[in-house]
Amino acid sequence: MRRVALLRGVNVGGHGKVAMPALKTVFEDAGAKNVVTYIQSGNVAFSGPASLNEKRLASLIEKAFKLNVSVTVRTHAQLGAVIDDCPFDTGVTHVAFLCGKPKVHHIDVSQFEPVKYAEHGGELYLYLPEGVGRDKMIPFIDRRIGVPMTVRNWNTVTKLYELSS
Repeated sequence: MRRVALLRGVNVGGHGKVAMPALKTVFEDAGAKNVVTYIQSGNVAFSGPASLNEKRLASLIEKAFKLNVSVTVRTHAQLGAVIDDCPFDTGVTHVAFLCGKPKVHHIDVSQFEPVKYAEHGGELYLYLPEGVGRDKMIPFIDRRIGVPMTVRNWNTVTKLYELSS
């Protein structure tokens, strides 16, 4: 089955540096096939056994790079549902992929308007009409949701969907 692994906090602001060719090798050495990385932010499309799950991948990455990163995995069908269910204008939408079940399901973000979010399954849709660069809502939600999350822009989400087929 083809899946995508999303790593949190890789190659962000000079921290968590991971070379994508080395990351690809970690996946291949663990038994993954047809491994493709996409951009430098820790996106890996791969085929492989179910044993290559979030916990196992995080462990392999920690061993290889001495980094403790959260990993979440989505199937092609799950990414398709993310695309199909988007409640906002995709030109200004980002998706936060949750690394677990949220402990809080509603967070009042009215202070950040016009920015808003919508929860759907294991994702949060983030409506960011002014972009992500200076956004204050994401760190606000991140501190309250109770599980790690990793954010991708809409173009990346759709590209990962293509790579996962």
